[in-house]
Amino acid sequence: MYSFGRGKPLTLLSGGALLVRSDWAHELDQLFPPHPVQTDAAFAYWAKCVAYNAAIHPFSYAGLRRLPFLALGQVAYRALDAIKAMDPAALARLPAAYSRHPKQSSAAQRAITDRLRSIAAAAIDLPTRLARSESPLLRYPVLMQDEAARDLAVARLDAAGLGASPFYARSLVDISGVPGVTGQTAPNARLFAGRLLTSPVHADVTPNDVEHMVSILGSLHVG
Repeated sequence: MYSFGRGKPLTLLSGGALLVRSDWAHELDQLFPPHPVQTDAAFAYWAKCVAYNAAIHPFSYAGLRRLPFLALGQVAYRALDAIKAMDPAALARLPAAYSRHPKQSSAAQRAITDRLRSIAAAAIDLPTRLARSESPLLRYPVLMQDEAARDLAVARLDAAGLGASPFYARSLVDISGVPGVTGQTAPNARLFAGRLLTSPVHADVTPNDVEHMVSILGSLHVG
């Protein structure tokens, strides 16, 4: 399963791809025959995309995150009760979305990788540690020394308008309703989730933003 939902590296706002064995392909084509895109549905989908792109712009999103009733950034478990064909309007945009998907790391990502070397004691550079620094990232993940340092970093980066996020701030055992994890303590998962923060790497992130971001993270080193 590969999700095309909101916030994913390749997003169509909904739907996803179910990977199957090649000998099942014909059967699935019969279960989910293609449907033509209706003009009104295509316009409604276009309008939704315009609204989404406006909402995730750094200036817009910074304000929206401060509205608690929107619950932005919160993770809720919802069971997948059935598999059905994707919205034809969204599916029609898949080739264009894939062609625009980053094929190489952004200038901001490369700058963050370079500057994090100077604060290695304060923050663990996960892409470099995992030998993935050359791969294009949606956001740049780092591990702080502990949860208190992570929370303080997020607060200071947010106050500076630098778009930090804890991303997956809770482990699966702390998300209500997830099957198969009830009663587990998962100390390592909780420790990892409590230390993780991510920063943006999109085209609007400037060299000055990177310097400010790394300066804030480096100032939180203790010991």
